[in-house]
Amino acid sequence: MAETAAHLVDHVLPHVPVRQWVLTLPMALRYRAGFDPALSSAILELFLRTVFGWLRRKAREEGVADGRAGAVTVIQRAGGSLNANLHYHSLVLDGVYVRRDPGSKPSFHATAPPSQSDLADMLTTVRVGIRRLLERRGLIRSETGGDEADPHAEEAPLLAACYAASVQGTVAMGPKAGHYVGRLGGELAALPDSMPPPASCVRAEGYSLHAGVRVAAGDRQRLEKLCRYVARPALALDRLQELADGRFAYRLRHAWSDGTETLIFEPGTLIEKLVALVPRPNGHLTRFHGVLAPRSPWRAEIVPRPAVSDEVAQTGAGEGRGQRAGKRPSWAMLLSRVFSVDILECPGCGSRRQVIAVVMDPSVVRAILEARGLPAESPARSPARPPPQPVFDFPDGA
Repeated sequence: MAETAAHLVDHVLPHVPVRQWVLTLPMALRYRAGFDPALSSAILELFLRTVFGWLRRKAREEGVADGRAGAVTVIQRAGGSLNANLHYHSLVLDGVYVRRDPGSKPSFHATAPPSQSDLADMLTTVRVGIRRLLERRGLIRSETGGDEADPHAEEAPLLAACYAASVQGTVAMGPKAGHYVGRLGGELAALPDSMPPPASCVRAEGYSLHAGVRVAAGDRQRLEKLCRYVARPALALDRLQELADGRFAYRLRHAWSDGTETLIFEPGTLIEKLVALVPRPNGHLTRFHGVLAPRSPWRAEIVPRPAVSDEVAQTGAGEGRGQRAGKRPSWAMLLSRVFSVDILECPGCGSRRQVIAVVMDPSVVRAILEARGLPAESPARSPARPPPQPVFDFPDGA
């Protein structure tokens, strides 16, 4: 998360305004797109074509022709309750690049923000386009609109059951199959569409489109924070707790409208939820489009290319040794960027800490620890136990 954000801010996103566009899908489509990386990619292409087309039209209305847009998208597969909720976070340059003269460098033209009617029109275009896409792929019948047979259930029935249950917030296997996951603080939560949408957000038929978050051109710190948000992991370990009876409690980041604050998972149910969040093969979660695409002829003239990052200079020659611009940032750099803590600065003398040796000999390690008054024995490990097994109820004679 922090490393991805640092890379995007330092080497991908130019110093121009950036707007976050978020597209969420209906439950049935979350299941299909989460199982099929090709379908998920096709939906993303359709979505960004719609946004880019609106940006170019807006620029033409403001007197700028032949503009080119760009975006970085992170495909999030999880919702806030460990449920399968595939949605798209696109960091779109809030305007277009245009080349005024054949030999000149591309210049940026910021566009006006989208209105509620603009968002509604774009969402309608996306919904119609996705429906036609599903019809072409044979996933729905164009005559009646009914669903075709589920190919994923035939391909991998157990995995498909985990996906379907995760989308609906239910249990897939065991004696509680089909029941909702345990909750503390309330009963069944209200449907999202029953709550009014926030500003700069439109909803229709289970879809939602949000474009209310914008970062100014010079606010790189806020941009990096936004990048960390869109690249966040599916599971927040600090909100997961093992209970005394062996179950797991997952505290929600925000309480639901009915008061639910915590979800309770049996060990096997928690594994089901995690299985559904694992990305499918051959499906990258971070995508680059438009002028930020890898093969865009304009990319080299637009993306920032710092010769030496500030963090290399701040962490000193020892930590920055062998680390050039564009390489992966060190752990110390990431800690400094996220928590504003320079771990390599000695609190006693203020000088820079450096790695001078790596000791691998157990006897030497023991001698050093004992000399420092630290425990030299590793903590005792708990005995291994078999994973929880699902219980299947079969009728008599089966």
